[in-house]
This record gives sequence, C-alpha cells and structure tokens, in this order.
Amino acid sequence: MKYTILSYLILINVLTFIAFAIDKWKAINHRWRIHENYLLILCVFGGFPGGWLAMFFNKT
Repeated sequence: MKYTILSYLILINVLTFIAFAIDKWKAINHRWRIHENYLLILCVFGGFPGGWLAMFFNKT
C-alpha cells in the first residue's frame, strides 16, 4: 500500500513538473499555453512540489 502511494506521488509530481516546464517553454516561444486549470488540478492532486520546483528551476 505504501509503495502504491509513493509511486503515485512520484508520478504526479513528475507529470506536474513536465507540464509546468512545457508551459514555460510555450510562454517563452509565444505559443498556445497549457490551460491554468489543468496545471492547478495537477497541483491539487498532489503535484504541488513538482509544480513549485518547475517554477523555481525554470526562471529566466
């Protein structure tokens, strides 16, 4: 059970990090961005550390 929860948290944080990084790349390159609601939903479902890290590491 604890490995399932740990696996879920790792997966959701990796997905959130990637989504935030792609959104940042799209913003820099003036492309259509990922909808904010999608990013927030990922954070609510446990991906907030991944989202925070992506915002921290993707500063320009």
